[in-house]
Amino acid sequence: MEYKNPEPQNFSHITLNEITIDFILSFRNHPELQKLDGKIIDTINSLCNNNKKIKNNDVSNNHILKNQKLQNKKDNIENKVNLVLNKLSENNIDNLLVEFINNIGQISIEEYNIIQKTFYIKILSEINFVKVYLKFFNYINTIYNKVQNYDMKYFISIIETKFYNDYTDDIKIDEEYKFINEFNTESHRINNLMIIQNLIHINIFNNDIINECKNILFNQTKYLSDIYYWFQFDNKVTNYDINIINQILSCDNITTRDKVLLESLCKITSIKDDQKIEKKHIEINKDILLLEINNILEEYLLMKEIDDVIYFIEKKCGDALSKNKFCYNLIDRYSNNDEELLDLLKTLYKSDIINKNNINNGLMLYKKTSSFNENKLNKIKNIILY
Repeated sequence: MEYKNPEPQNFSHITLNEITIDFILSFRNHPELQKLDGKIIDTINSLCNNNKKIKNNDVSNNHILKNQKLQNKKDNIENKVNLVLNKLSENNIDNLLVEFINNIGQISIEEYNIIQKTFYIKILSEINFVKVYLKFFNYINTIYNKVQNYDMKYFISIIETKFYNDYTDDIKIDEEYKFINEFNTESHRINNLMIIQNLIHINIFNNDIINECKNILFNQTKYLSDIYYWFQFDNKVTNYDINIINQILSCDNITTRDKVLLESLCKITSIKDDQKIEKKHIEINKDILLLEINNILEEYLLMKEIDDVIYFIEKKCGDALSKNKFCYNLIDRYSNNDEELLDLLKTLYKSDIINKNNINNGLMLYKKTSSFNENKLNKIKNIILY
C-alpha cells in the first residue's frame, strides 16, 4: 500500500485518548511519513497541553526507541557484572577485579547505581557467598571512589529501604527502590539482616545500627521469628534483650513457631550464663540449620502437624547433607526420650521425604558424639529394612 502525506485537517475536536498510538508509531516505517505538517504538530502540542513540544525531526528517533537503548545498556551492565560474580571465589579476586574494570570502565553515576543494584540482588539471592561478594564490592567501590568520586550510597539505601519496608508500616518507596517488592519471602528478609550484620563486621556500618535494628525488630509484630534470626548472626543476647523477648512471649496472639524460636534464644543464653552445656551441643547451636531443625521438631511434638515438618524439609533441607542433619537431630532427640519422633521418622521415610542414606548418615553422625541405646538403634534399623 502506498502512503501519502495527509492533508492538514482540523483536529480541535479530538482528545489525546482518541489518537491511536500504534498508528502514529507506524509512521517510522515509511520515509514519506516521517515529516509532519506544521499544523498537525501544533495540534498535537495543544492536545498535550504543551508539556512537551514535538519537533519536526525523524520519527525514528522518538523517546521509545531511546528508552529501549537505555534498557539494553542497563541489561548489558547487569550481564557483565553477573558474569564476573558467577566466577568469583576467595582465590581469584585480584584477577576478576582487573577483568571487571576492563569490562566496565568509566561509567555514569546512573550506571554505577545499576552495578550496586546488581550486586545487592546477587548477594540477597546467594547469601552463602556474602563475605566474598562484599569484599569484592568493597574493592570495586574503592576504585570508583578514587577515579570517579562515586560511593555506595545507593547500595546502602537499598538495604535500609528493604529493612524499613519489611518491619515498619506506611513507608513510601521511591521508584528506584520498588524492585525490592519482588524479594518478599522470609529468606529474603533474613538474608537482608545477614547483609546488615556483615556490613557491621567489616565496619561499613558502625555498631550504633545494632541497637537501631534491634529496637525496630522488637517493636514490630509481623515477623517475630526474625528476632531469632537476627541474634543467630550475633549471639550477644543481653539481659535487656531477654526482658524484651519475655514481654513478647507473654502476648496472647504469638504463634507456636515464634514462641519456640524466641524461647530458644532465652534458653541458650541462660545455659551459656550458667556454663551448663556440653561441647556437643555448643557445636550444634553454632549451626543455624540444626537449630531450625530442633525448633521444627519441638513444634511437631507440641502440635503434631506433620505437614509443617514436610514443608520445612522441602524448603530448608533440599540437599542430602541437610537431610542427613535433619535425621541426626531427630535421632538425637529420639535417643533422649522423645519417643514420638520414631513414628515421625517412619512416616517421612515411607513418604520418600527422606531416604535410607539420610537415616544411615544421621546415625553415623550421632555415633561420633554419643553412645546409642541398642534397643532404639534396632527400631531405627527396622524402619529402613522393612
